[in-house]
Amino acid sequence: MALVKCKDCDKEVSTEAKTCPHCGAPMPKEGMGWFATSVMIVGGLVAAFLIFGAMQPETPRSVARERCDKIKRLAYTAAEKRAAEDVCAELMRDADRKWASSTE
Repeated sequence: MALVKCKDCDKEVSTEAKTCPHCGAPMPKEGMGWFATSVMIVGGLVAAFLIFGAMQPETPRSVARERCDKIKRLAYTAAEKRAAEDVCAELMRDADRKWASSTE
Protein backbone atom coordinates (compact mmCIF):
# COMPACT_ATOMS: atom_id res chain seq x y z
CA MET A 1 0.00 0.00 0.00
CA ALA A 2 1.63 3.22 -1.18
CA LEU A 3 0.61 6.77 -0.49
CA VAL A 4 -0.06 9.41 -3.12
CA LYS A 5 -1.08 13.05 -2.88
CA CYS A 6 -4.68 14.00 -3.55
CA LYS A 7 -5.02 16.33 -6.53
CA ASP A 8 -7.56 18.51 -4.72
CA CYS A 9 -6.30 18.84 -1.12
CA ASP A 10 -2.64 17.72 -1.47
CA LYS A 11 -2.93 15.37 1.53
CA GLU A 12 -1.57 11.82 1.42
CA VAL A 13 -4.05 9.11 0.49
CA SER A 14 -3.69 5.35 0.08
CA THR A 15 -3.48 4.09 -3.51
CA GLU A 16 -6.21 1.59 -2.60
CA ALA A 17 -8.71 4.32 -1.62
CA LYS A 18 -11.48 5.10 -4.10
CA THR A 19 -11.99 8.61 -2.70
CA CYS A 20 -9.89 10.96 -0.59
CA PRO A 21 -10.87 10.56 3.10
CA HIS A 22 -10.04 14.26 3.68
CA CYS A 23 -11.95 16.01 0.90
CA GLY A 24 -13.98 13.25 -0.78
CA ALA A 25 -12.39 13.75 -4.22
CA PRO A 26 -12.37 10.60 -6.39
CA MET A 27 -8.95 9.04 -6.75
CA PRO A 28 -7.74 8.25 -10.29
CA LYS A 29 -7.62 4.62 -11.34
CA GLU A 30 -4.22 3.10 -11.97
CA GLY A 31 -3.36 1.92 -15.45
CA MET A 32 -4.60 3.05 -18.81
CA GLY A 33 -8.20 2.86 -19.93
CA TRP A 34 -9.30 1.12 -23.10
CA PHE A 35 -9.12 4.35 -25.14
CA ALA A 36 -5.53 5.10 -24.12
CA THR A 37 -4.57 1.48 -24.78
CA SER A 38 -6.19 1.64 -28.22
CA VAL A 39 -4.37 4.87 -29.05
CA MET A 40 -1.06 3.32 -27.98
CA ILE A 41 -1.63 0.24 -30.15
CA VAL A 42 -2.68 2.24 -33.22
CA GLY A 43 0.23 4.66 -32.70
CA GLY A 44 2.66 1.76 -32.49
CA LEU A 45 1.30 0.22 -35.68
CA VAL A 46 1.55 3.54 -37.54
CA ALA A 47 5.12 4.04 -36.31
CA ALA A 48 6.10 0.52 -37.39
CA PHE A 49 4.53 1.07 -40.81
CA LEU A 50 6.40 4.35 -41.28
CA ILE A 51 9.72 2.89 -40.15
CA PHE A 52 9.55 -0.32 -42.15
CA GLY A 53 7.82 1.31 -45.12
CA ALA A 54 10.71 3.75 -45.47
CA MET A 55 13.20 0.89 -45.58
CA GLN A 56 12.24 -0.32 -49.04
CA PRO A 57 15.18 -1.09 -51.31
CA GLU A 58 16.10 1.53 -53.86
CA THR A 59 15.41 0.72 -57.46
CA PRO A 60 16.99 2.51 -60.42
CA ARG A 61 13.61 4.10 -61.13
CA SER A 62 13.18 5.42 -57.56
CA VAL A 63 16.68 6.94 -57.67
CA ALA A 64 15.90 8.54 -61.03
CA ARG A 65 12.59 9.88 -59.68
CA GLU A 66 14.38 11.51 -56.72
CA ARG A 67 16.92 13.11 -59.05
CA CYS A 68 14.13 14.37 -61.33
CA ASP A 69 12.33 15.95 -58.40
CA LYS A 70 15.50 17.81 -57.42
CA ILE A 71 16.11 18.96 -61.00
CA LYS A 72 12.52 20.15 -61.43
CA ARG A 73 12.66 22.15 -58.18
CA LEU A 74 15.67 24.06 -59.52
CA ALA A 75 14.01 24.94 -62.85
CA TYR A 76 12.44 28.43 -62.87
CA THR A 77 12.10 29.63 -66.44
CA ALA A 78 10.12 27.90 -69.16
CA ALA A 79 13.31 26.90 -70.96
CA GLU A 80 14.78 25.42 -67.77
CA LYS A 81 11.57 23.50 -67.16
CA ARG A 82 11.62 22.04 -70.70
CA ALA A 83 15.27 21.08 -70.28
CA ALA A 84 14.47 19.51 -66.90
CA GLU A 85 11.68 17.45 -68.50
CA ASP A 86 14.09 16.24 -71.18
CA VAL A 87 16.74 15.31 -68.61
CA CYS A 88 14.14 13.51 -66.50
CA ALA A 89 12.86 11.58 -69.48
CA GLU A 90 16.42 10.45 -70.24
CA LEU A 91 17.02 9.51 -66.59
CA MET A 92 13.86 7.40 -66.57
CA ARG A 93 14.82 5.65 -69.82
CA ASP A 94 18.25 4.85 -68.36
CA ALA A 95 16.63 3.57 -65.17
CA ASP A 96 14.30 1.33 -67.18
CA ARG A 97 17.28 -0.05 -69.14
CA LYS A 98 19.18 -0.77 -65.90
CA TRP A 99 16.11 -2.44 -64.41
CA ALA A 100 15.57 -4.57 -67.51
CA SER A 101 19.22 -5.65 -67.63
CA SER A 102 19.27 -6.52 -63.91
CA THR A 103 16.15 -8.71 -64.13
CA GLU A 104 17.37 -10.80 -67.07
